[in-house]
Amino acid sequence: VLILRPQRCATSGQLILKPPAPPPRLCWFLIAATAFMAGLHLGYLGCTLSLSFRQREVAKLLRSGAPELRTPATRKEVAVPKAGQATPDMVDQSLETGGETLVVDATVFSDVQGSDSRRKRPRDLSFGMAEGLHISVVTAYLSSLRQHSDCEIVLILRNITDETNRLFHKFQVNLLPLSEDLVSQHPSTSRWPIAYEFLKARQGDYDRVLFADIRDTIFQSNPFAIIDGPGLFTAMEKNVIRDCGWNTGWIRDCFSKEVLERVKPKRIVCSGVSLATMDSALQYLQAYAHIMNTELFRKCERNGVDQGIHNVIVYEKLVTNVTLFTQEDGPIAHLQSGLVKPKVDGVHFEVRNRKFSAIPVVHQYDRHKLLLHAILTTFASSGLHQQSTGTGQCAGYTLMTNLQGKMQPIVQPNGDLDTIVDDVMACCELCSSRRQPQKCLSFSVHKRPARLLCTLFAVSDPREDALARPFSTTGWLGKR
Repeated sequence: VLILRPQRCATSGQLILKPPAPPPRLCWFLIAATAFMAGLHLGYLGCTLSLSFRQREVAKLLRSGAPELRTPATRKEVAVPKAGQATPDMVDQSLETGGETLVVDATVFSDVQGSDSRRKRPRDLSFGMAEGLHISVVTAYLSSLRQHSDCEIVLILRNITDETNRLFHKFQVNLLPLSEDLVSQHPSTSRWPIAYEFLKARQGDYDRVLFADIRDTIFQSNPFAIIDGPGLFTAMEKNVIRDCGWNTGWIRDCFSKEVLERVKPKRIVCSGVSLATMDSALQYLQAYAHIMNTELFRKCERNGVDQGIHNVIVYEKLVTNVTLFTQEDGPIAHLQSGLVKPKVDGVHFEVRNRKFSAIPVVHQYDRHKLLLHAILTTFASSGLHQQSTGTGQCAGYTLMTNLQGKMQPIVQPNGDLDTIVDDVMACCELCSSRRQPQKCLSFSVHKRPARLLCTLFAVSDPREDALARPFSTTGWLGKR
């Protein structure tokens, strides 16, 4: 409490109330108390704002157009080692290539500041996820790409076998490990933050980048010739978004109904194949990084959801200079859309449209059994089929891997053509039990999402009319 004392003004003679000067210690105490209270108020305000910041992240990104290239403050870091460093996990996943160990290291993928001490690397990059894929489809991708391009190839893969080691050595493939904090996500999702971190660290090393689904893509000519200027290059499918329950669900669950309303009249853009110049690739991946770091995305993440993100990035203009190709005359074929009809004659095939006699990039070839057989036989025939003698419940049968019979199947008592089984032995047991009166002499087990299907045949040797198919097994009685 300060006591106000009256004093007379020297010039006007009026009485004024003037507080006495406080002691110095009191001044410092008042300043400190004021600063403390102000800090409390600012801290409370900051906490309040931060609670809603993450929820507004996507909406702000969508309103602002293409994002500037910067590191999001809330994104999870995916470690990219500095030159000369390698962790024990990386050493376990290295490739022995003629005495040189390929480790996930900055010096492996590009020259360091144009150093003359290293071989000059190509300026084109193919980046993809190989986790969980059959080696035959990876071989088809690599073999067809190497026929047309000497680009740098980088694949994400956790577990390396001697077989994959030899394959990657043959086709000069470099590997990146799958980060442990991304293992829980579907591979189609986790590839994008890894690609973002990798390209940020190597953005001066490449001019053009190809992102493609490794499991069902092959090449009939150089894919990088598609890029004729700066920007992102990708292809549409046949249907519009509102007519596809998958795409509408991905966009609604990962964004909002408002975003879905804006984009649902547009044609679906497939995320399976995209090419870009470096600046556009970083814009594209930055948008992914923002979206994937939201709480909403963590709840909606599942297989295929990256295509919902892909469509929002394209149609909400989060990347500048986007070129959209059609199926009728574009250089990228998405065969599931049905607008491109492949022609197959044994192991010979043609995939063409009105403009291209051989469409440069063929995606979703596994939707056509005959085309799948022709491609795997052409590009991955070595070691594709392994024959063995059955044991246990399969005793008396000869088994061959990655082969599926396509003869007329035996109709089951319930009218179905396929039976869900736990493993190949269960299919052997089923065929043995149906030998009379249905005369089961052979069978095929093929993999579908989350299940195995067993098909029975009354044919003694199904190999003459069978097709190559990864993760399938065909068996027949005897040792022919």
